[in-house]
Amino acid sequence: MSSHHFVKEGQEPALLIADALSLELVQPLLEWAPLVIVIDTALDEVLLWGIKIDVVLADARTAPTLREKLIDQYPVKILSYPVDEDPLTHAFSFLITSKNLAVTVITEHVENRFHFALEYPQVQIVLMNHDYKWSLHKKYFEKWIAADSCLYIHKNSAGQNFKLNGLTADGDRFKAIHDGIITVYSEDVFWIGESF
Repeated sequence: MSSHHFVKEGQEPALLIADALSLELVQPLLEWAPLVIVIDTALDEVLLWGIKIDVVLADARTAPTLREKLIDQYPVKILSYPVDEDPLTHAFSFLITSKNLAVTVITEHVENRFHFALEYPQVQIVLMNHDYKWSLHKKYFEKWIAADSCLYIHKNSAGQNFKLNGLTADGDRFKAIHDGIITVYSEDVFWIGESF
């Protein structure tokens, strides 16, 4: 018996590659054929991976020169952004305009991207690098995890408080007390980091 899954276009999280960390990291995310957006600084490496790219964000100086490089990717959109601006800001604007309200961002410097929670509250965001997967949660997180598994919590504000069930503090991380469901609750949004 075979299993077939049908996902409507735009329902699967888009994949935004800000840094070309590795094909192995993104391959599982390509399973559902998401919208793939690549920032120009990662483009050369991503092209070597041989994956289909849907959108390239390039600074205004280089955008006109990319058509030839992307000939094998057609159809592909090339969007430009001002040289002095963050391309991810333009990527999020594109996602919101095109009604893609879930995205996985591949970025080396996750800690520089936590501000997206405040800037784009309508978007469900996951940040990934080689070590961690950080997911944004609005007030509540629940998951079954094994005893001694660790999670990291990034506060949205300095005075943010949490109610934890099934977790104990262990330095800058939180460890599961036993096998089972853990919960994290806060009045504000927060990030949960899980190591690979």
